Amino acid sequence: MDGGGERQRSIRHCPLNTLSSSAMSYVIAGRTIPKYVISLSTFGAVGALAVLGSGGKKADAGAKHDAAPAFSSSSKDEEDFIKNFVAEAEKADTSGAKH
Repeated sequence: MDGGGERQRSIRHCPLNTLSSSAMSYVIAGRTIPKYVISLSTFGAVGALAVLGSGGKKADAGAKHDAAPAFSSSSKDEEDFIKNFVAEAEKADTSGAKH
């Protein structure tokens, strides 16, 4: 029974708690941080960066759309034709005509 008693004693003195806590956490700046805190912090940081990166002023996008398109014409007749064509196209868009 002596062999069995030594075997039991060595199992009892095995530091299983330190093994499981070190496998489930990291030591960062002298503090033990659990893995789930690190993963949730990473998800939060990536989400915050995505929200901040996709934001912006809506007025900037509208200003680009409202600006008149630049065109160059070789004659006055061509310029009048282009202006009339654009005006008719805008009138058709505002009247609700479907394509």
